[in-house]
Amino acid sequence: RLGSATAVAATDIAGDPVESLSPYLIDASKISNRHLVVSETNKSLSGAPRMIIGSKPIDGGYLIFDEEEKDAFLAVEPRAKPYMRPFIGGIEFTQGISRWILALQSASPQAIKEMPKVVERLQAVREYRNGVRPSRKKVGQEPKTTGISAKSLADRPSEFHVTVMPTSAFRAHMFHLGG
Repeated sequence: RLGSATAVAATDIAGDPVESLSPYLIDASKISNRHLVVSETNKSLSGAPRMIIGSKPIDGGYLIFDEEEKDAFLAVEPRAKPYMRPFIGGIEFTQGISRWILALQSASPQAIKEMPKVVERLQAVREYRNGVRPSRKKVGQEPKTTGISAKSLADRPSEFHVTVMPTSAFRAHMFHLGG
């Protein structure tokens, strides 16, 4: 009982008041640890493969292309084709949109130097990460102050903050966190 309010278990709304509710709004009087919600684990309860986050480029959008942009870019920089990889986020997954990312992790410095349009993109990433260029979607606006992760990667514009490039088929799952 809290002040003048009465706690009633969600499983028995029409029933008797209870002394204590669990986080699941059920009678906690018979639960050994009424504060326990779930125990933390990093293993699947069903034996499913471990879930991982995808790539996080922190590139200001300068390495990401829609289908039309990809085709136009490859028309002027065809040597970049082996480095174009599908980039699938929540919107792409749920709405069937194709986006691509210029993933240069396996490109040698010499190969990059031989692709001037790629060099231009990498310079834009470097400037974005240093906070002197706005993201592609905000061109014409003041650049935002970038964080520690972006600044630490500024001198390595072909690297992502998180790099996860699947080499085999994978299963994508959608979930929503927060409001």
